[in-house]
Amino acid sequence: MNFAFLLDQLSLVMLLVALASDFPSIYSVGYMADDDALSLLSYLNLFMFFMLGCWFGEQLSSYVRRMEGVGLASYLLIGFYF
Repeated sequence: MNFAFLLDQLSLVMLLVALASDFPSIYSVGYMADDDALSLLSYLNLFMFFMLGCWFGEQLSSYVRRMEGVGLASYLLIGFYF
């Protein structure tokens, strides 16, 4: 398996978008102090990890594997309160 990453102008723009998503995560730590915020934020960070991997992945096989991770993280986020 090859874990190569591709950095071009579009990938760097998407990295800036992903970095902007850190601000709601930081805010939500204080906002959800009474809830189980640690597991919710870990699911959110897992989602962002796999999504960044989809943006930066160079091969189609790595994209497919990371989309499976995005689906798993989405499942965990949707089913968090249920």
